[in-house]
Amino acid sequence: MNKKKQKRPARSAHRKGAVTVEFAMTLPILLLVVFGLIEIATAANLGSVTRLACVKAVRRAGVHKAVQQDVLDEVAAFMKIMRVKDYSVEVMPETFTNEMEEVSVSIKVPVNAQNGMIFSAFVTSPIQRSVTRKLVN
Repeated sequence: MNKKKQKRPARSAHRKGAVTVEFAMTLPILLLVVFGLIEIATAANLGSVTRLACVKAVRRAGVHKAVQQDVLDEVAAFMKIMRVKDYSVEVMPETFTNEMEEVSVSIKVPVNAQNGMIFSAFVTSPIQRSVTRKLVN
């Protein structure tokens, strides 16, 4: 009934080297997948923030006696809160009147490190969103 403990054979140096090579081969793929997911998620978030800034700006433009600077200030305040530093805004029409029928706000955000896109390998084109609202007088 006495059983002798069997010792596991020690791993050879050859096997240890194989594990290291396998790890070295899979690590770049793993890192590419992880950082790719992070970059795509950041781009999706940036697109969502840009769309929401457009909506807020168009709502502000619909307020009675609003001027174009009010719309630009609304976008600037929201983008500052969301930590987007580099963007351009276009508001149409350029001058607000009581007779205008619709307002359109377009925001273009470049994909760069200032806006949180560290690598910019997967998403290269700028993110652009536009919202148009018909006004009721």
